[in-house]
Amino acid sequence: MSSSSSSSTSRSFSTSRSSATSQSSSLSIHSSGMPEGLVGSPKDSPPSGVLVVRDTDAAEDSSRNTTFSDPPLRSGYNWVSDLVLRQSSKYRWSSSLEYFIASVPMVVPEVERGFVSMEKCSVSDRVCYGREEGEPDFFFMYSAFFTDVHVRLPLDEFTMGVLRILNVAPTQLHPNSWGYLQCFRLLCEMFGLVLSPQSFLHYYSARPSDPVRWVSLFSQSGGALFAPYTVSYKHFKTGFFRVVIEPTGHQHFYYGDVPKFPLHWTPNPVHYLYWARSSMTDEDQIIFSLFDRLPRRLPTRKILKFYLCSQRWVDLSGMCVLAFSYGSRSILT
Repeated sequence: MSSSSSSSTSRSFSTSRSSATSQSSSLSIHSSGMPEGLVGSPKDSPPSGVLVVRDTDAAEDSSRNTTFSDPPLRSGYNWVSDLVLRQSSKYRWSSSLEYFIASVPMVVPEVERGFVSMEKCSVSDRVCYGREEGEPDFFFMYSAFFTDVHVRLPLDEFTMGVLRILNVAPTQLHPNSWGYLQCFRLLCEMFGLVLSPQSFLHYYSARPSDPVRWVSLFSQSGGALFAPYTVSYKHFKTGFFRVVIEPTGHQHFYYGDVPKFPLHWTPNPVHYLYWARSSMTDEDQIIFSLFDRLPRRLPTRKILKFYLCSQRWVDLSGMCVLAFSYGSRSILT
């Protein structure tokens, strides 16, 4: 099942209704298809709890010494930037992927094992490619999502809602923007706030490029809520692999037969300038009342680091209380 659309739309102030965006019961959608308030145009299973899909090709080891020539690109992807299409995956052997997933937590501990499998890529795979006939349901993920900004599977409803509204696949959203999303989610959870995709997107705008490449979120004029994870994000582009959705994991990624977010790159990611607060819920207004008092450019790396500490909530909450009390950026930097 692929949730990407085959037709390209202009970067206008409206977006087409897709199967991935129209199924959310928590979103209010205008007749134009625009969400309300949106303005603008190794041998055993590794510790991470997932299973590598083994390659039965006996020639895999000998292929390590083979010099790969550039395979022909699939047709139908002229809407994708050449910068994206030039990137092939470094995870072309099962052993390299096994080593990675054995050393990095990738799933939520409380979730049952076996709901997804990790699969290496072929030399012809590109991160923007969709599902071919006969392939299992899958989506691509970057290793940087797990090592840098600490994404865990399955994705939560808030995260999937952001992807659904932006009409982007996970790898279509730039890692720095994933860092903003993660920090916002963690702080809201720490304060016990009822977070929504709209409240997060209110602090940003999206201006996708044409041809399509990685979508970045830009801070509103009031100042960046979070600092980028890194000013120059390098070496993430080739670190992608397949996440295969197993039958037991269907419920985590689908509303019935409809994906909860675009599993594959779309030619028409949403362009928006701002999200009006007048369309927000009372719970969203509570979030604004707290986040508006925080200093700007909160350190993404430190917030994520505190989250991983054994005393993460004690340490992080203490820092935020100081930030609310004194409004000093130096406390968090």
